[in-house]
Amino acid sequence: MLLLLVLLLLTFSFWEIFLFYRRRASLPPGPFAVPILGNFINEIKPPYLHVAFKRLSARFGPVFTVHLPYPVVNISDFETIRDTFRSNDVAGRMQNVLFETTRQIENGGIVASNGDDWLEQRRFTIATLRDFGMGKNLMEEKVRLSAKNMADFIKEKDLGNVDLRWSIQVFVSNIINEFLFGFQYPYDDCSKLMNFVLGFNEAIEGISKSRVVPLIFMLPWTRRLPIISHIWEHHKNRIQNMVNYVREQATAVKYDPSEEPTCYVQAFHKNNKDKRFEQLVACCTDMFTAGQETTTTTLRWAMLFLAAHQDVQDKLRAEILSHIGKDRIASMADKAKMPYASAVVNEIQRCANIVAPNPILLHRSTVNTEIGGFKVPADTLVNGDIHQMMKSDPVFDDPNRFWPERYIAEDGVTLRKEVVERTIPFGIGKRQCAGEGLARTELFIGLITLIQNFRILPLPGSTIDLEPAYTNIHFPKPHNFRLERV
Repeated sequence: MLLLLVLLLLTFSFWEIFLFYRRRASLPPGPFAVPILGNFINEIKPPYLHVAFKRLSARFGPVFTVHLPYPVVNISDFETIRDTFRSNDVAGRMQNVLFETTRQIENGGIVASNGDDWLEQRRFTIATLRDFGMGKNLMEEKVRLSAKNMADFIKEKDLGNVDLRWSIQVFVSNIINEFLFGFQYPYDDCSKLMNFVLGFNEAIEGISKSRVVPLIFMLPWTRRLPIISHIWEHHKNRIQNMVNYVREQATAVKYDPSEEPTCYVQAFHKNNKDKRFEQLVACCTDMFTAGQETTTTTLRWAMLFLAAHQDVQDKLRAEILSHIGKDRIASMADKAKMPYASAVVNEIQRCANIVAPNPILLHRSTVNTEIGGFKVPADTLVNGDIHQMMKSDPVFDDPNRFWPERYIAEDGVTLRKEVVERTIPFGIGKRQCAGEGLARTELFIGLITLIQNFRILPLPGSTIDLEPAYTNIHFPKPHNFRLERV
């Protein structure tokens, strides 16, 4: 009996190895990999996927296959990313066991869902954003008010030694909170928000550095094995706490079907075809996490870059004071007349480059397709390496330099189209960020308001550290600043 089991195990193992290398032969070239461990044995060291991908791209070209441990076709040049992601062929997502086990609904939400469910919820979200004012300036007015409240709050602090993180966090979170749940956090009573954000950061860091989570993504049954199950529960509980927080906020929203909706939760109850509460929770979780942390992180990077480059900050402030003055809050109508401000925002997003290769955001081919001249079968994972592209595309001269002028044409007024079109922090194609319009409004108005009111300086005797904390999101390291009123 034991001999039979051993023979069956060996047969199964050899068969799996055969299938692994047969599938490997059908994909674009890449480094040698082994079953189960993939390239973690020789090329990949979490959380430095971006470093490995840059090295592999230099060896194998802009399209190659890497095993994480599942095979992923990585694309690092703009043209191939653009052409691939604008097609429906790679609009799918991988099976996400982490989301499946923390959400009480199959194929829920927007980020990780597939097919008709994904299309329906994405369209509903975009339509709701539009109905709540992205086309009528109503949301913009909320952003402007939130920016003013942020500046007023900072003015009351000790400007000699200021941590801007939570001021920026509440500014951004209040906007997405009002959109989703219809309320804002007071600056002096936001402990729930702080706890959520710290938990989110810990979850991202833990998943980014884990070698177990990719294995579970590929072989979900392994999460029940001894030791692995304990590690898995730890990661799952962190995500579950975030979902529970959003569920609590969504539950607290009052809904009267006889009244017009004033927030996303009410609009969902009234207008969404899918009335399931857990679908609402999944969608709100996606929007809340994506809608507040990425914008907050980018604005935090903005403070570091401008503190480290006083010449850029001075030039930006001069344009602000010349066009807007000291007292008026910026509006999006100002952007067209402020080319340097637009260039600075673009360069901050390019240099901050906060979204590193992330297994949760991998695309999946839904049909047999072709990528960069290579045949790629259905159900293959695909990564558009926007992180590397914005660091290495030839159009970005001296790419490691923080230099907003790269975006401005010779006339000093218009922006260089070929540079702007390659700055794609919100993604590109069918899965492009649904809240991009709102995020761009927050970035522009938030940044202009801060520089309009304050000179951002390093603390005396300190230097600005521009090395990120490496996770799936490249967070800036904690920094305090010295501010001067303008």
